[in-house]
This record gives sequence, structure tokens and C-alpha cells, in this order.
Amino acid sequence: MVEIALRAATAADAGALSALDVAAWRASYDHILSREALDGLDRSPFHDPRFFAGIIDRCGMAEWLWVVEADRKAAGYCHFGACRDGISGHAGEFERLYLLPAIQGRGLGTRILAAAARRLVDEGLVPIRTTVFEGNLRARRLYERLGARDVGRQVAFEMDVDGEIDDLVAFPSPDDLAHPDRSLAVRVAEQWHG
Repeated sequence: MVEIALRAATAADAGALSALDVAAWRASYDHILSREALDGLDRSPFHDPRFFAGIIDRCGMAEWLWVVEADRKAAGYCHFGACRDGISGHAGEFERLYLLPAIQGRGLGTRILAAAARRLVDEGLVPIRTTVFEGNLRARRLYERLGARDVGRQVAFEMDVDGEIDDLVAFPSPDDLAHPDRSLAVRVAEQWHG
């Protein structure tokens, strides 16, 4: 049985997170992004150890980066916090959640999102949004099972690759506004923490 642990990232994790990120992107997006884009991931500033070091340096105030360990080795991560776009009306955001294929399909993504959602609720960072590539059906199904809805499209410009992505957002319904304690984040957290 694989032992799974979730912990806060430290400066010593930046290199491992960078390598893990590249591996997870190549596994997740081999049917979405071009071979050229996938081959260039390790040269992208968004997948570089310095990118992760910068996130780690900002962690704690309204941004968090958690490492998912499988048998004491980094096997995934979750980056979340205050929504940075400033125009969507969302206070919180699941920025990135990646798990290596070996630990997918065990309910870990749901449990990690539940813990992250609880943190966002506790910090008053609701409602919550996230984005996924349109062709990333596994991630879409995960977020949709948790109550997210497809509310539009935006174009992503990363690694000089233009791609359609879905903006799956826990957009507040009138009921959510009237009863913020029943937001998506709380429903997700309750699913695992009853």
C-alpha cells in the first residue's frame, strides 16, 4: 500500500516540483498540446524551479503550495489562494492541482481540493474559480463532480501555445450569495470532512 502525505512546500522542494510539473504536464496534456510545446516545458519559465521558488516565497498570506508525497517522494502538488485576476468576482482560486498518473484515480484529488477549499473558506476567499484545458476531461469531470460549472472560455498564452480552455467556475448562485456557508467550497469540504 502506498503511503500518501500532504505537506506545505519548502524552498528545498522547488527543483523536485519543477521536474514533477513537467512530468505531470507531459502525461496530462499529450493529447492536447503539441509535441513541440511538451518538449519545451523544461525551458518554460512557468515550469522552472525559480517559478516554484517564487510561489514558495509568497506562501502563507493568501497563497499556498502543498506537496503530495507518495512513499515520501513528491508525486503531486496543489497551488491555491486568492484569485489574482481581479475581474471575475471570485475571491479564491485553485491555481494548479497535478498528480502523477501512478497516484491518480484514488480520490486524492477530491480530498486535496476539499482541504484546499476548507482553507479558502476559513480565509474568506470564496467564491472559488479554476480553469482547465478544454480537452482535459479527467480534470473537468473532477471539478464538475464537485459542483463547478462551465461558464465560458478564455485563451491561454503559455509557452507560445494558444489553446482554448474552459473556465470551470464555482460561480455564485443567488442561493450561494444568500447562504455563503453553503458555497461549493463548503460542500466539497463537507463531502470529506462531514
